[in-house]
Amino acid sequence: MRRVFCTVFDKNYLYQGISLYISLLNHSDDFKLYCLCMDQISFKLVKKMNLEHLIPVSLVDIETEEIIAIKKNTTHGQFCWVCQPLIIEYLLIKFNFYMVTYLETDSMFFDSPEAIFREMDENSVTLVPHNYSSEFDNTKAAGVYCVQFNAFKN
Repeated sequence: MRRVFCTVFDKNYLYQGISLYISLLNHSDDFKLYCLCMDQISFKLVKKMNLEHLIPVSLVDIETEEIIAIKKNTTHGQFCWVCQPLIIEYLLIKFNFYMVTYLETDSMFFDSPEAIFREMDENSVTLVPHNYSSEFDNTKAAGVYCVQFNAFKN
């Protein structure tokens, strides 16, 4: 079964996105990684690399008037966070994929992700809690859940 993953990065996180891609190549051969490129530099570079399983998506492809208004009222970093669910929704709707899994760009795989999907079983969504230790609890600022690996079935 082909796995569909997505991530968000700009020119500053491009090398992490490529490292994520390589780690997937090392542990899975049946996947596509869609990357929402938050600037034209990263979009052009990923397109030029022409990697078989890495598909660049231009920010223009997901922009609406509402998204452009949000962009004007947020920092670049905040806007990248806003775009995480947008790329998931875009892929689910545009391509009608069965499931899309968001990966944080600075993640890497050291084994097959299939164990996580087996644990997901028939559930529609995976959520990964931060699991802060009590002495370093940052839940109030960062929330209960982490965005590093979240799968959503269509």
